[in-house]
Amino acid sequence: MGSKYIIVMCGDSPLFRVETLRSLMTEIESQKASAALIAAVLDNPQGYGRIVRNASREITGVAEEKLASDAEKAINEIIGGCYAFDADWLWANLECMRRNEAGEYCLTEMIDIAISQGLKVIAVPAMAEEVLGANTPDQLVITEGILRARE
Repeated sequence: MGSKYIIVMCGDSPLFRVETLRSLMTEIESQKASAALIAAVLDNPQGYGRIVRNASREITGVAEEKLASDAEKAINEIIGGCYAFDADWLWANLECMRRNEAGEYCLTEMIDIAISQGLKVIAVPAMAEEVLGANTPDQLVITEGILRARE
């Protein structure tokens, strides 16, 4: 029998702390969620996927920057590039993932699939610094500086 949960981390997000990953696993298990994602609130969320919530603060979807409406782009709670999934559910539903309007497979679609199935999806907060990506040479310098400061 395999693991109960699978963590998926984006390769361009090297700043997650062990404490945050432990919190992700604790919360998905204690809340009996099918999916969990790391979230952060950013003053400037440009370039990041957004977490869409209803009036009760439940996650109702995710919006990738490329495909987000103006209203969704105004949301400052972002997806941090780290997810946890119930392993059995993920393997059973992975084939549901389709290419989006940009022609890409996006892991965030698995969040939308879980929501459409009425399953529990949660967000676990992280510090803003943890979700910074390293997609450009300038961002790489910034993330490297943060990692060196942690030593």
